[in-house]
Amino acid sequence: MKNSEHNAWYYISGGLFLIWFVGSIVALILTAKATPWLAISVFGQYFLVFGLIAMFSMIKEGKFTPIFLIFIFVGLLAVLFGITMQFGDESAQATFKQLIPYAGISIFFVMGILFIINHFVRTNQNKNCIELVRATCVDMKKRKNGTSDGMSYTVYNIYCPVFGFTYNGKSYEVNNNIYTQVPNVDLGDEIDLYINPKHPKCYKEDPLIAGRQSIAELGFGIFFILISSFGFFLLLVLG
Repeated sequence: MKNSEHNAWYYISGGLFLIWFVGSIVALILTAKATPWLAISVFGQYFLVFGLIAMFSMIKEGKFTPIFLIFIFVGLLAVLFGITMQFGDESAQATFKQLIPYAGISIFFVMGILFIINHFVRTNQNKNCIELVRATCVDMKKRKNGTSDGMSYTVYNIYCPVFGFTYNGKSYEVNNNIYTQVPNVDLGDEIDLYINPKHPKCYKEDPLIAGRQSIAELGFGIFFILISSFGFFLLLVLG
């Protein structure tokens, strides 16, 4: 895609996103008092749209993370629930009210499944990250975070390193979107990255850490499935 076409698409998509975002806020404010059930649908479509944007963005960069599908799932539940409660007949509304506890627990069950899928996807991605490149920390993304002890609220900065490298004559900048209060590198530091030759923006820093992250995702997945299954069991027993 030529630069002019790329810039045009950038401004058009950015404008459409801004119109949708502002329009959704206005719709949420207008429906919050007049039609509260419909406001739930408006709120749910935020999760749905942001989940879809994140999914397509990751697919484009070759590093799809299934756990983000939970936003799409929650968004769909909220949209369907709000529309049914607002426009459905009495029997449909009664059915949905009875299903609320099951829907809540199902979120954790689906999250567990997605964590396990994420484990296998990450394992496969890590296997494809075999090309060693030397990268430099070229930027440090910063955002605010805060903690509260009940009496006061403390605000502090957290950071995410951005690494730049050249591969096959093309420059890339990558980051893992993980923010910490004390980053493991400083600006200008050089580190080794293992990249996927077909998708250079897909990378891993340390094979050992990447393996531990993958195992942790598997553990979280099993945990959420067990907890939600117990919740389903209690619902069925208690009626």
